Amino acid sequence: MDQKYVKQINIYEANQQYEEIFELLRKLAEETPFDGEVYYQWACTYDGMGKEETAIIYYEKALALGLNGDFLRRAYIHLGSSYRCVGKYEKAKAVLQEGLLAFPEDEALFTFLAMTEHNLQNHEKAVEILLQLLIHHTSSPRILDYKRALSFYSSHLNDVFLEEK
Repeated sequence: MDQKYVKQINIYEANQQYEEIFELLRKLAEETPFDGEVYYQWACTYDGMGKEETAIIYYEKALALGLNGDFLRRAYIHLGSSYRCVGKYEKAKAVLQEGLLAFPEDEALFTFLAMTEHNLQNHEKAVEILLQLLIHHTSSPRILDYKRALSFYSSHLNDVFLEEK
């Protein structure tokens, strides 16, 4: 998709001119029906309007048609988040994990996965993910002083350590 259209969509979105966005996207979909970025933009528009269930349909179509680079990364995040928002936690987890296979260092994917693990009642896993993010991405010297301990405890949250007698 030409960047001039992306910029125009962003302007329309900032002004909540959704009909103009949809009109532009319909035109682009007619001209380039196999362009995943067009459907990604469509999904993002619905997502921004709070219509996650509709957005999911367009994110899935965008992924099926093919996306690259940052569009692909963002599609995994947005689709996973949308599934989570509508209560489809297992689907959210699967999408986010698939995204992490393609983008294994992406902090946003890990963050949304942690929220999803929480929704799935996997609280220990959720906290482990968040602690690892904190350890690896903080610049706080107060936290970094405890990096080794936090790293260990992140995967031993419910363990009890008693002295041997």
